[in-house]
Amino acid sequence: MRRLMLATFLAAAVLFSAGMARAADAVGTWRADPVSVKAMVEEIGRRVLAMMDEEDRASMAETVEALRGQVAQGKAEGVDTSELEGQIAMMQGMLDGQMTPEAMAEMTTGLDVTLELAADGSATMRSGPEEDDVDHGTWTLDGDTVEIVGDENAPEIRMTGTIDGDRMQLQESPDADTTSDDITDEDVAGLVLELIRQ
Repeated sequence: MRRLMLATFLAAAVLFSAGMARAADAVGTWRADPVSVKAMVEEIGRRVLAMMDEEDRASMAETVEALRGQVAQGKAEGVDTSELEGQIAMMQGMLDGQMTPEAMAEMTTGLDVTLELAADGSATMRSGPEEDDVDHGTWTLDGDTVEIVGDENAPEIRMTGTIDGDRMQLQESPDADTTSDDITDEDVAGLVLELIRQ
C-alpha cells in the first residue's frame, strides 16, 4: 500500500513539474516570423480588396480627386506633397484592384512585432520601424494555449494561440474588441501570425 501511495505521489510530482516547466516555456522574447508576416499581409490585402463595394470605391475615388487638388495647390505654393502623392498612389492602386508596394510595406511594419512575455505575467508588444509603438498587457498559459490581453490603454488587443517549442501561433480572439464596426469576426478568421522565440 505504501509503495502504491509513493508511486502515485511521484507520478503526481512529475506531472506537476512538467506542467510548471511548460508554463515557464512561454516566458521570453518572441519575434514575428518574416515568412508568416508576408503571407498574412498578402491575405489581408486580398480581403481588403474583396470587402470594397461600389459605395466604398466611389467614396475613395472622391477622396483621390480631392487629394489631387491639394497636391496641385501644394506644388503651386512650393510645399512638399510627397506624402499626399503616396496616399493617392495607394488608394488608386486599390481602385485598380491591387495593393501597392507602399501599402504592403506599411502593413508589414504593423505586423512586424516583438512580444515580450515576463515571468510575472506581464506582456509588452512592440511594433513600428523603430519598435516605438509599445502596448502593454498580460498573458496566461493553459497547457500549450496562450492568451494575451491588452491593458486599459489597449483594450483591442486580445489574442489566443498555441506554443510548440520555439514557435508560437497567434490569432485575434473571437470576442476581441474591435476599433471598427465594419470589421467582423469573419473578416479576421484564419489570420494567424507565427512568432519565433529569440
